[in-house]
This record gives sequence, structure tokens and C-alpha cells, in this order.
Amino acid sequence: MLDLSTVPIVDNHCHALARDQGPFDLLTWRMFWTEALEPALGRDHVLHMAYYQWSMNQLAEEFGCYPDEQAVLEYHNTHRGDGLSARLLRKSHYDTLLLDDGVPGPERGVPRERMGELGRCGVGWLHRLELRQQQLLPESSRFDDFIERYRHELATLRERGVVGAKSIAAYRGGLEIGRPDEAAAREAFAALKETANRQGAVRIADKRLLDYTLHLALEQLARQGLPIQFHTGYGDTDEDLRLGNPLCLRSILEERRYWGAPVVLIHESWPYVREAAFLTIVYPHVYMDVSPEVPHLAYREMVQFTRAAFDAAPFSKLMVATDSYSIPEHYFLGAKRIRAVLGKVLGEMQSDGVLRAEQAERAAEQVLRGTARQLYGLE
Repeated sequence: MLDLSTVPIVDNHCHALARDQGPFDLLTWRMFWTEALEPALGRDHVLHMAYYQWSMNQLAEEFGCYPDEQAVLEYHNTHRGDGLSARLLRKSHYDTLLLDDGVPGPERGVPRERMGELGRCGVGWLHRLELRQQQLLPESSRFDDFIERYRHELATLRERGVVGAKSIAAYRGGLEIGRPDEAAAREAFAALKETANRQGAVRIADKRLLDYTLHLALEQLARQGLPIQFHTGYGDTDEDLRLGNPLCLRSILEERRYWGAPVVLIHESWPYVREAAFLTIVYPHVYMDVSPEVPHLAYREMVQFTRAAFDAAPFSKLMVATDSYSIPEHYFLGAKRIRAVLGKVLGEMQSDGVLRAEQAERAAEQVLRGTARQLYGLE
């Protein structure tokens, strides 16, 4: 097994800590370890997940408390705040955190600058496309105003400090992206505007508008050489997992005019890991991450999907991510699991004669931070 404890990590995709760190009750705490939306899952089943039990064991060891979820939660509630957050982030030895600005929102999340201070690391800004549209639509009187403002914001992303964009198209009708149809997008806007006027806010889930604006985003991102991340695979019940297969992106991956915007398939597309790896082999602008914190899977499954990725994808197309959010324990556990899983897989490849020792070490450095630093312009 390769020892990667000293190699800093660029977390290709994560979220901000929540300002509210509790105290939490046991059900709220358990729900941090599931993508389920129904509390019944947290009440009756999360306790019996292998990943949750491993997490409690690891945290109990770190906190020096009894290896029990209640004891771990009590420690969090007693020590919650900047002290615990700084301790766990710094111990994780991050090079840079790339923060998705969508969840939690600015009013509930710790600011990016403060995240960098707590972790003593760099911070990058990932701009979530669909949520920004939801903010702009109620403020726009007409479709043309909405598009003009959205295009201008996209055109200035790099100069405003954004290092990449993120799309949740998988949650809003799936990854089969249609051709841009302005007439259809106008109709969709009119209906959504009525909802926004009536309710004061709107959730955009109409693919006629979403597909049109995604093409607009890809065009502007390509002009600036900014990557776009796509949620693929595993998610909550708001997503139809059948339409979260990254192969569904073929229509836009074939558009050479968009190749200036590297595509990053996040969450290792689980369970579509091999499909994602295939796309990295055949499209020069497609990358993927391996994400051993979310999905919340046990160690053996994480090793399996990481083997699949490393056995197929070029190492120069692989990155790591945790998708951590809200509580500092996720960032700590994610970094710990990333190093363990990559160390296991690369150690096996070395033992099996696939890689020499120096090649395995270079691959680890490349995947843990090298590729991400280059792709997102962090050098």
C-alpha cells in the first residue's frame, strides 16, 4: 500500500461548511450521511450502513471518545465551531478546496475566504449554473432581458475569479441535452415567469429553457477555457438515476466548438464508473473524479470503482473530490478515505508489476493535485 499521507489534495468538488454547526440531534446528525430525503431512512437505516459505522469509528479515534455515534455526536456538539473545523481541515492537509456555491447558499454557508483561513489552504469558486438562473428569472421582466444578463454574467466568469462551472442538469430532466430551441425556451420562460410572479421564486426544471441556457453556458465557458462539472450518477430521489448516465452527454461532447470547456464528470459517475472512464479515453476534453466520501459507500466498493477508473482512464484525466458539505467531519473523512483508497489501488498496481514505484508515486501526485491544479488554473 502506497503511503500518501504527505501528499496535499486538491478537492475537485466540495461545498462550504454550514454556519450553523448545531447542536444537532441524532436524526439530524445521521441525515448528514445519506442522500435520502425521507427522515425514516435516517431513523431506521443509516445506523446500519457500513460507511456510517466506519465514519463513527474513525471519528471516535480522532476525538478520543467511546466508539459510539452518540459519543461522537456529543463531542461535535461540545466542540463545534471554528476550532473543530480548523482542526479537521488542517489535519486533512488540503492544497485547495474547489467550492460549489450552490449548497449551502451564501446566507447559510461559511464564506470562501474564511474556508481558506480555517483550512490554511487555497480556495476556488465553482459557479452553479441552474441556481443562478433561478435567481435571475424573477428579476427579469422579459426573456431577452434574462438571456442578455445571463450571457453577460457567463462572459465575465473568469475575470470575476470563477475557476469552473457546475451543472445539475441530471437533477433537472437528465443529461440528454437537446438542441437549443429559442422559441421553445421563450415559451418555457413565460410559464416559469408566471410562477415566479405568483410565488416570488421558481424552481427551473423545464428542459426547453435548461437545454437552451446550457448551450449558451458551454459557448461562453469554451471562450474562456473554463471547465464545467456535471453531476453524474449517484444522487437523491430528485434525480432519475437512469438519466444520470454520463453517456447521455454524447450530443454535447461531440460539439467541437465546446471543446474549449473541459468537461469533468463528478462523483465518479457511480454506478456508471466504467462509462465515465470510457468517455475520458475517447474525448480529449473529458475528465472524471473519484469521490470516496460521497457517494456514502463502504471501503471495498470504493476500491472497486477506483480500480475500474485507474485501469481504464489516463491518470492525467483523473482527479479526486469529497463532495463534503456542512460539517467538518466530512472533509476529514473524505481526505482520509481518498488517501487510503488511492494508496491501496496504486500499491496493487505496483505489486502486480503494472507500475514501477516511481510511476505509482507520480500517478498519485498527479491525481491528488497535479491534474486539478493545471485544469483549473491554480498554478
